[in-house]
Amino acid sequence: MNSQKEVELFKRRCKRLISKIRKDFPLLKNTTINFKVKKLKSGSMMSTRIFCNYTLTADFEKYKDASDKELTGVLAHELSHFESYWKKNIWEMLKFGFLYIFSDKFVKKVERQTDIIAMKRGYREELLANRLFLRRTSSKEDKKRLKKYHYLSVKEIKKRLKKFRERNRNDSRN
Repeated sequence: MNSQKEVELFKRRCKRLISKIRKDFPLLKNTTINFKVKKLKSGSMMSTRIFCNYTLTADFEKYKDASDKELTGVLAHELSHFESYWKKNIWEMLKFGFLYIFSDKFVKKVERQTDIIAMKRGYREELLANRLFLRRTSSKEDKKRLKKYHYLSVKEIKKRLKKFRERNRNDSRN
C-alpha cells in the first residue's frame, strides 16, 4: 500500500512536468488542466475533456517508478490528446467519444496520430523512453492493449527518431 505522501509527491512531480511540457503546446496556454491519481482498469494514464474541463488521470501504481523522462513521454502524449480535443466543438467531441468507445479502428488511428503529434512537438526521445518503460513494466493485459491499439511501436519510434537526427545532421551541414 502506498502512503498518501508518496501519491502527493507523484502528483506534484507530474504537475511540474506538465507545466514544463505545456510550453510546447501553445493551444493549451490558457487551458486549465486538472490532474488526479486513480487506479485505472486498463491503461496507465488517460485524458478526458468534458465541455471545457480537461482532466488527466494517472495510475500511480503503474508510474510510481518511472523516471522524469519516461513520465514526460506519456504526459506529452496526453497533452497531444488535449490539443486535438481543444480543436473540437461539443458535437465533434460527442462523436469522438462514441467512436472511441465502439471502434477499435478509430482508437488505432487516434493513438497513432497522438504519438506523432507528441513527436512533432519534440518529445521523440521521451516517447521512446516511455514505450521502453511500458514494455518493461506493464502487465500482459496492458501490453496487449498497446499492441491492439497500435500505438507507435518502439521500432517505429526509433525509425522516426533516426530520420529526424539524419535530417538535422544534413540541415546543419548546409
